[in-house]
Amino acid sequence: MFLTSNANPVGLKRRIAYAFVLLISCMAIVSALAVKNAFEYAETTLTGEYLSDINDALIQVLNEGGAIRMPLTMKVYCDNPDSGMEPVPERYKSLAEGYSEVAEPPAVFAFRSQWQGHALVVVRDQESFEKTEQKMWLFSAITVIAVVFFATLLGTVLSRRIMRPVERLSEAVRDAAGGNHYKAIPREIMTNDEVGALAQLCDSSMRRLYDALKREKSFTGDVSHELRTPLTVIETSSELLEMTDLTPQQSRQVDRILRAVSQMRSLVTLFLQLARTERSIQGPSTDNVRELFTVVEEAWKPIAAKKQVKLSFVTAERCQGNFSPVLLATVMNNLVKNAVMYVSDGGRIEVIEKPDGFMVADNGPGIPPEDRKRIFAAFTRGTTARGSGEGLGLSIALHICERMGWQIRLLDQTDRSEKLSWATGAVFAVTLTGSAPVRKDMNAENG
Repeated sequence: MFLTSNANPVGLKRRIAYAFVLLISCMAIVSALAVKNAFEYAETTLTGEYLSDINDALIQVLNEGGAIRMPLTMKVYCDNPDSGMEPVPERYKSLAEGYSEVAEPPAVFAFRSQWQGHALVVVRDQESFEKTEQKMWLFSAITVIAVVFFATLLGTVLSRRIMRPVERLSEAVRDAAGGNHYKAIPREIMTNDEVGALAQLCDSSMRRLYDALKREKSFTGDVSHELRTPLTVIETSSELLEMTDLTPQQSRQVDRILRAVSQMRSLVTLFLQLARTERSIQGPSTDNVRELFTVVEEAWKPIAAKKQVKLSFVTAERCQGNFSPVLLATVMNNLVKNAVMYVSDGGRIEVIEKPDGFMVADNGPGIPPEDRKRIFAAFTRGTTARGSGEGLGLSIALHICERMGWQIRLLDQTDRSEKLSWATGAVFAVTLTGSAPVRKDMNAENG
């Protein structure tokens, strides 16, 4: 009854799994980068120290006049022609003292020093190190892929396990909220954790909601009965008056009372329907908005005349559509009442029919900027309000419009046409397109 969405927690499960996989993947990549940096640091530090030791040992052998024996992966060069060693190649002559790494092929590690005033360069081939590095990167890549794969499996399993209590709660809430009567959430879901606390909160909230709905239905039924009783008395008394000798003016007044009673009876029924959950509205409909103009004019023109306010109805354009006459007249009445209340004596009010609805415009003081945002709130009256009122008229009009799929707006000065240049006060526009259906198949008097 209260839950209409078919949202399922699969999306949340996927987000949990994705977050887990992302976390593990980032950790694996960071670890691989850390290993790479450690390897490069070790390569530089250890190779430099190794070549330094080799260089020191080589100088000692040279000073002692011993024979030089170097590993196949290493070579030594010297600029001293009497040393018996190969001269320093051109690519090594610009090397700084100490350890260096030559990246140009063939890549080597080099250590340069001085012996007897001549450059002495010891180099070692990088090929073995590169093979080791390639193996390390291949191992790291395989490790990262394996970690991501197993993280995906583990994340999927964990997300399902984590979300299972939430899924059970979602199913229980959907099942409990699907009817017109309260249905308790199973006790096994109310575990001693956060999900259990949420389940208890949902159960308590739905219980209060259903209780409130039950009270509302009971109240609306009582209101229907209590309001119809005095209406019946008024109607009966008016009908008895009609059977007596009345002057023409008295007869017109009695007719007005009977029409008002009929409208009030229909209005009570429709308002009770609006208080329920049904979207459609039972009762008659009309495609002639101008007929309602006549009803509203008859009700408010005498009141406007007492204030010397000119109330006119413009029907140059015909409104298209099929609407509830009682609800539409209620919206129109409240807007006209609001205008009559705020317009000064001798003012002007126009109700203008439009192809998609109607407008109510006046040349009153207007609505201050501080009141515009809250003008449709219940029990709210503008700072320039005159006379008595509870501040419910515009709120009722808005509620009806929202329920019927209509739109009611307070137009800004920039939204008004040149024909409304005289309307210095409030201009309300009601758009009736896209309205909710009006059902004709049931009696409007049922309640």
